[in-house]
Amino acid sequence: PADGILDSEFGGCVPPGVSVHVTRTHASLSTDTDLDPAERQTMLAEGPDIEEAARTFALVEADYVVYACTAVSFARGTGYDTEIVRRIEAASGSPATTTSTAAVAALHALGVRRVAVAAHVDDVCERLQAFLEDSGFQVVNLVNLGLHGMDIGAVPAERVVDLCRRADTPDAEGLFV
Repeated sequence: PADGILDSEFGGCVPPGVSVHVTRTHASLSTDTDLDPAERQTMLAEGPDIEEAARTFALVEADYVVYACTAVSFARGTGYDTEIVRRIEAASGSPATTTSTAAVAALHALGVRRVAVAAHVDDVCERLQAFLEDSGFQVVNLVNLGLHGMDIGAVPAERVVDLCRRADTPDAEGLFV
C-alpha cells in the first residue's frame, strides 16, 4: 500500500535468503479526497499505474510479484483480481498474484466455506462481502474498525486482535483479516 505501513512486515514473512522489493503506484500517492474510498479504489484498479509500478520489478527479475492492496484488487468484483494479475505479469515478466487472489486460494485450499471478516474500513466491506460470496464463501460475520483513509497505521495491535475476536464466530471456519 502507498502508506508504507506494511513494508517492514514483508521481510518477516519470507525465509532467510529471500529479498523483498517494494514499489508504489503514483496514483496511490495522491491525496485527492474528492472521491470516496470505493470510487478511489476502482480508479486505481483501472488506471495504468499498476503496470508502471510492475515494470520496475522487471529490472530486478523478480521471482514473484504480489499486488498488496487488497481493497483495490477486489474493487471491480470477482475476476478483476485475475485481470490485475495478468496486467502485472505482462508488465513485470514475472508470475504474480494479488492479496485477494491469494486469500481466496488459501481459503479454498484450507476447505473453508464459512468465513468471518475483520476489516479496517467500512466503505469497502459491502464489496468485500460480495467478492467473497461470489468466490464461493458464505460470510457469516463482518466487522470493521470504521476507519477512513490512512488511519490504519495508528491502530495498535491489541485493537486489531480485539477486532478479530469480535469477527470470529462459532460457525466461522476461517477468518479473513
